[in-house]
Amino acid sequence: MESAGGRMARLEIINGLTERVSVMSSGWRSLPGSVHKAPATFSGESLEDTPQQTRQLVAEIENLRTGIRVLGDERPRLGAALRRFEKGPAARVERTWTLTRSLLQGPGKTRLGPADHAVLCVVVDLTPLLPGGENGGAKPMTLELIRRMALRSPETTFILLTLRRSFDELAAFKQPNVRVVEVVDEAASLDPYAVRRVQTRRGLERPARRFWSKLRWSIPDRASLVHHLGGNVLFCPLTAPFFAQAGIPTVSVIYDLQYADYPQYFEEQNRSQRHQNFTEACRRSDRLVCISDFVRRRVLEESGLPQERVTTVHIQLAHRLPAPAPEISASLLARLGLTAERYFLYPANFWKHKNHEMLFVAMGLFTTRFRRCNLKLVCTGAPGERRDFLQSAAERMGLRDRVILPGYLSESDFSALMHGCLALVYPSLYEGFGMPVIEAQAIGKPVLCSNLTSLPEVTGEAALMFDPRLPDSIVAAMQRIESDQMVRQSLIRNGFENVKRFVDADAMASEYLAILGDVV
Repeated sequence: MESAGGRMARLEIINGLTERVSVMSSGWRSLPGSVHKAPATFSGESLEDTPQQTRQLVAEIENLRTGIRVLGDERPRLGAALRRFEKGPAARVERTWTLTRSLLQGPGKTRLGPADHAVLCVVVDLTPLLPGGENGGAKPMTLELIRRMALRSPETTFILLTLRRSFDELAAFKQPNVRVVEVVDEAASLDPYAVRRVQTRRGLERPARRFWSKLRWSIPDRASLVHHLGGNVLFCPLTAPFFAQAGIPTVSVIYDLQYADYPQYFEEQNRSQRHQNFTEACRRSDRLVCISDFVRRRVLEESGLPQERVTTVHIQLAHRLPAPAPEISASLLARLGLTAERYFLYPANFWKHKNHEMLFVAMGLFTTRFRRCNLKLVCTGAPGERRDFLQSAAERMGLRDRVILPGYLSESDFSALMHGCLALVYPSLYEGFGMPVIEAQAIGKPVLCSNLTSLPEVTGEAALMFDPRLPDSIVAAMQRIESDQMVRQSLIRNGFENVKRFVDADAMASEYLAILGDVV
């Protein structure tokens, strides 16, 4: 069996060989023969017609890639040395091979010059996607982004990795340049949610969670999946770069660092896993995309990464909710016991940072102080233990008839509920963006919301702000919205102006496509 010293020696040999071909990754300018003299015609030549030295370099690249894959199997033993190698020489080799492969595909495939890129094949990791609304706002943003990118760039191939639980939902994305791949044997058995459920039922919850946190990032089988699928860039729109591998550029999206700013709202395992996801995204991603400038500032503060590796692309999905059919609206409102324009809407999952308890206290004060006002409060979100707890809390507070928790709604029902409300109330303590406030402004609904984190950035001057930690502040905003029509009209006008910054979903898709192309 090869010793650790032998493995390290092999690593050094490959490192040295890599330097001989690293010049190929900077535009092929220094290669011999017709490559740098006539890059536009070289892609039409066969391998037999290329200069001998170039063929030797191509052969060396193949050997290097084989060696790198072998080293990958030694990941747990080589540790930090291999990680440094993956981000440097190994990445240059793999990118050089992308160019080499394009050159050898024959006429008309690729015209290579210093600024050209290979055709993109984007592997999109959607394995963290959950049914229903448990991914929060990240899910609709991710799905719409993929749809828009596929439409705007038909020459780009998108391969969507998913688990069985979300396969049927993603089947709608099947089109000529989109493939949906169900990851069954590997990822399904390693899915942290699945492992957690199985282990919890056996009474081993805490040990199993610790085990998963260590196991997740040290499984060698996943490291070649993107390569085997033909991908030349990995996109992780739900942050964790689980399938990252040497030589394949990676782009990850960061939604927030709430686990660091409000650690008390997370169980130990959940907080640890989020930190691990963020740490790995920083270490293994060539580019991090943040959904607001607020998130970007926090990422730079926490990671110490250079600014050029972290960029902001605002969510642009403001017109996601079309006007519902009148019969759908009437049916829904009747079923929930609501009257149009006589309820506040708070669309959010029932996570602790969403601050439902304080909103309920404010609603209780509001109904006590303004007894003649018949306004209600509707809170949508995925069902679960937290929803049941809040439902019980509302009843104990005497708000059974004033607070409605209908659960997770279909797109059409949610659109009907949004179009029918008097205003959107958003008392969240922490947001990476806050998409519902933009959705409300886009359809002419006034917004009253928290003055914390990203919300002032996103709402601009077009919302009635309050301190979400003070019930009296929330009550004052609710009373002003309910009683002052001029305030409502002003907020609606300003909202239409503000939302112009976030209406171009195609522009958002183009920004992401540019980033994906830039890292290849």
